[in-house]
Amino acid sequence: MSLQPEAPTAAAALSPSLSLAGRFAAIFARPAEAWTGLERRHQWWFPLVIMTIFSVLMMVTLYQRALLPDLANQWEAQVEAGAMQPEQVDRAEAMMSGWQVRAITCVAVAASMAVFTLFYALVMSFGVGFILGGKLPFRLAFEVATWSGLVKLVELPIHFALAWSQESLKGVHLSLAALLPVADPPAKWHTMLTVFLDAVGPFNIWFVVVAVLGCSALSGAPRRNVAWVLGGLAFALAVITALLTGWLSPSA
Repeated sequence: MSLQPEAPTAAAALSPSLSLAGRFAAIFARPAEAWTGLERRHQWWFPLVIMTIFSVLMMVTLYQRALLPDLANQWEAQVEAGAMQPEQVDRAEAMMSGWQVRAITCVAVAASMAVFTLFYALVMSFGVGFILGGKLPFRLAFEVATWSGLVKLVELPIHFALAWSQESLKGVHLSLAALLPVADPPAKWHTMLTVFLDAVGPFNIWFVVVAVLGCSALSGAPRRNVAWVLGGLAFALAVITALLTGWLSPSA
């Protein structure tokens, strides 16, 4: 289905671009108006840097407190199952406690932030540009993906606080998955349902809503059509991710 983008008015074409601080505030206060000027200015780097720094600092702080205990529990389970020897666990703990592995972990977190943002931008460009037939080049889709991602700044502190209090990253869920019974190890269906519920949690829905507003504003496509397409793609990705994760996970 092809859609003709709405022709921008002369006033909109000449409207001043928002400052970085103004756009940052608009993403939370008035997201429908947060996209002015992005057609002419590249500002994707600002939200990407903020989210990367925030995520890396969170990992640095939780590395000893939450990540290592999760790994230690996994190794203990493997020792009990006969898959590892106690001396192997000692070597693994010594290696993971070194600064080299900590640095590699931080680099991996930063790289994953960039990779996932690129992926989201591709999905948006495909959905609006190919499925709807609107005009949303990848550069503008990347702007939407990075700026929409700022809503995660609300989720990350909550995630951090729960992981710190529980001394674990594994059991933190900010969705209906938190109501599921605890299973260790979980059955495949339990893993699938947990991953799916996390993927359609409130903060991810918030991200999609802001992305819909951005894609509609920058492409001219009707919001309802953009919402159906991006919402459908997000739901499909959640289902696929849940199925793959459950299939690859060991069964109880």
